[in-house]
Amino acid sequence: MNDSNQNIINEWTNKDYEYGFVTDIKTDFIPKGLNEDIITDRRIFIHINMKYGLSIISLFFIYLSCSEKRDSINSIDYNSTEEISIFDFVDSIDVIQLETNDNSLIWQINKVIFYNNRLYIHDVRQQVILCFDSSGKFLFKINQKGQGPDEYLYLGDFNIDTFNNQILLLEPFGHLLLFDLEGHFIDKIRLPKEIVAYNEVFPIDKDNLIFISLNEYGVLFYSRNANKITDKKYPRDSYLFSSTGKTYTYNENVYFSEPYTNKVINLTEQTEFFWNFGKKNNSEDQLRDLKKLTKSEDLKVARDFVGEGKLNYKIFMNYESSRYKICIMDCGKFKFKHIFYDKTLNQPFIFEKTKENIQFVLFPNFYGKYSIMYDKQYAGYDEAKKTPDLNIDDLLIYYDRDILTVEQKKIIDSHTENDNPFLIMYNLKQ
Repeated sequence: MNDSNQNIINEWTNKDYEYGFVTDIKTDFIPKGLNEDIITDRRIFIHINMKYGLSIISLFFIYLSCSEKRDSINSIDYNSTEEISIFDFVDSIDVIQLETNDNSLIWQINKVIFYNNRLYIHDVRQQVILCFDSSGKFLFKINQKGQGPDEYLYLGDFNIDTFNNQILLLEPFGHLLLFDLEGHFIDKIRLPKEIVAYNEVFPIDKDNLIFISLNEYGVLFYSRNANKITDKKYPRDSYLFSSTGKTYTYNENVYFSEPYTNKVINLTEQTEFFWNFGKKNNSEDQLRDLKKLTKSEDLKVARDFVGEGKLNYKIFMNYESSRYKICIMDCGKFKFKHIFYDKTLNQPFIFEKTKENIQFVLFPNFYGKYSIMYDKQYAGYDEAKKTPDLNIDDLLIYYDRDILTVEQKKIIDSHTENDNPFLIMYNLKQ
């Protein structure tokens, strides 16, 4: 350490208390709110007063020369072509046949969450939640449609509250139903009537939830203890198209991404991450013109706004695991690009599809270290077959027999149209 830096440290550590917190401590726990990101990304000055005549310990974290972690990604050329194998970012594959019986029949999967070695599945057509263990054995079903005190009129979304070990069932008209992890009813909460639509739910701690809404504001912060909306962010005129399907959870933080910018927002900690696409970032001028484009009668859906003379890309989804930052984007004319940025190697894997012909565009079921894919009943299949530039059959390829084991092939070969779906679980490298 040079003299200049040492002088700075001496000056600050000898100053009277000015910022931070003071606490009497009987344990060696640092107060809630301090974590690796805060320590890495900010200056923090902490003075801890110890009981029983212990001397004051001054902890000093100062940011002198290191750049922020969020700015560490180099420019990515998403137009570069690489031959990428699924095994460049996946270390193993599981094939799970879901048990089929009269109580466990699945019509159409909308969402899958893998938690504590169990698979929780939202069947959107039947309006139920089904639970299976990691081997595919059926455990229970939540099927409580109705208007009663323990029922829902419509099951729009669900999530697992890992802070309270509960299943959250969201009725978009303004009810939240709580169940334990065995499917037993706990409570039904009437959400504030000031919000017309509650579309997605994400827990951020034992009390607070985030709702994604198609209402006046896209992101709503809600306290269960107070039963009130505590904050509203992203008014509808600040972004375009649906706010749903843009949010994910990683490391108990909730992230929201804007479809036409390179920004990913950590809603829990109120920080931001930016993808760096260099000259291929959508420019401020392009984004400024976007609202003008929405008034054109010839441009009706999101994909119409991407292409030559318009925007460079639309973000289809973002996700993050312990090793990868993941982005799937539409670069126009249904040319989808996958970016798996390896945080360990500081390098991106960029591909349209793997050399095994696998794409993740229609399978946004990333949870923890897993990507879960299945025989998708694509509602708009017949219409999609007629769409120019779109090969829907390519997008529906979710496994390659040549990379499966003999036992996994047996599961697939024995599968019939009367059976429940089998799941392909790709285990991302850690």
